[in-house]
Amino acid sequence: MNQLTPRQAFILQSVIESHIQSSQPVSSKWVKEAHRLSSSTATVRNEMGALEDMGYLRHVHTSSGRVPTDTGYRYYVNYQIEESSNQDQDEWFYDLMRSKTEEFSGRLENVLEQTIHWLASLTEEISLVVQSDSDFELSEQPQRLKWLFQGITYLLEKPEFQDIRKARGIFQTLEEKERLKERLSKAGDEHSVQVTIGREHEEESLHECSLVSTHFYKQGRRSGTIAVLGPKRMQYQKAIPLVKRTALFLDTLLGSGEWQ
Repeated sequence: MNQLTPRQAFILQSVIESHIQSSQPVSSKWVKEAHRLSSSTATVRNEMGALEDMGYLRHVHTSSGRVPTDTGYRYYVNYQIEESSNQDQDEWFYDLMRSKTEEFSGRLENVLEQTIHWLASLTEEISLVVQSDSDFELSEQPQRLKWLFQGITYLLEKPEFQDIRKARGIFQTLEEKERLKERLSKAGDEHSVQVTIGREHEEESLHECSLVSTHFYKQGRRSGTIAVLGPKRMQYQKAIPLVKRTALFLDTLLGSGEWQ
């Protein structure tokens, strides 16, 4: 990736966060006025042009503003999202999940289904889980993986997927599931959160999507993977910590020995 000046990095972040909220192209005039920048609109436009030349932004139409590219989102995820630990939010999330799953004592599949239902609700994206039905590592028993997902309706509400052909390709990938399921089960280490953006996906049907995933564990051994799937302009600032908290919640649940 090209090294950005502080001003370029600020403008890129501004464009990305505006596009995440609105789904619309972002103009240099909007960036200047929204942040009351001392720089002229022409200066901001020139910087956005430089970001386009470097591959971080692109024009949707000749006369429109700009939107982020996969490279732009990758820079944003790698360098511009601050991961913070908020104990109050952690406790609120764990209390919420306990209250939603305590009625399913001893029935792990029901707990997982309820967990991803609430993860989908909190992120407003598709959530999914891959889980082994044995005590072996996932990579050792790929034929015994369970696969659940929730939140399809959230995808259909996104402007990017009003074209039914795009939505259909994603549904087919989720229904066929084997390649994505196997990749999810093996990706990453420990509790690191993996973010796959756009054309980083092997599946062409997911080139307009991002996937945020991490593993959860049962008594120190990898037991499954929890993930959120949505458009490239998903709210990473929200999705990444929620996926991580969900995995840690499942670690605690599985470590108790009460769930089969």
